[in-house]
Order: sequence, then C-alpha cells, then structure tokens
Amino acid sequence: MVKENKKYKITKYMVGNLALGAATAIVFPKILPSLSGKINKYMTKKNNRAHDEDDWGPVIEKKK
Repeated sequence: MVKENKKYKITKYMVGNLALGAATAIVFPKILPSLSGKINKYMTKKNNRAHDEDDWGPVIEKKK
C-alpha cells in the first residue's frame, strides 16, 4: 500500500508539472507583450516625474 501511494504521488507530481509547464508555454507568450507595455509605460511616467522635479537650475531674469 505504501508503494502504491508513493507511485500515485509521483504520478500526480509529474502530471501537475507537465500541466503547469504547458499552461505557461501557452499563456506567457500571450500576456507578455501587454504586461511589458504596461511596465514600460509606468516606468516612463515615473522617470518623467523624477526628471521634472529635479529641474531646479538657475533662473535667468531680465534686469531693468
């Protein structure tokens, strides 16, 4: 009975890993372009905000 239970666990583990691998092979290529686009847009906005706040250089004023 112990060997049957162990074989069942190993089989269940292998089938689960194969199913997970197949799912990621199918799902990731479809999700990756949109996910990378969202990450790129977020990082661009973050960098632009940091750049705008760091622009405290000297102000050139006209003398009268």
